Amino acid sequence: MAAAKEKVKTLTVFYGADSKEFAFDKNGLVGDLLAAAVQAFSIVTNAHLMSLYDEGRELPDASTLKDSKVKAKSELVLRQSAVKGG
Repeated sequence: MAAAKEKVKTLTVFYGADSKEFAFDKNGLVGDLLAAAVQAFSIVTNAHLMSLYDEGRELPDASTLKDSKVKAKSELVLRQSAVKGG
């Protein structure tokens, strides 16, 4: 009998009309997910100004997904930060 596969939990990040799924790690940093999303969407211009948002709330880069109350299957939005831009 084959070993049961562990189901990987994911979340979705939207950028404009495009979306991509990412592995969900509740102890992972928002900043790490942000960096992965910026790279996945091939953002090169003003990438340092981008942030992730959950239900209109900007997520702090230094916090974990758990501390930011992000759950598996969440739908996050990648867009320019209101704070980082000055």
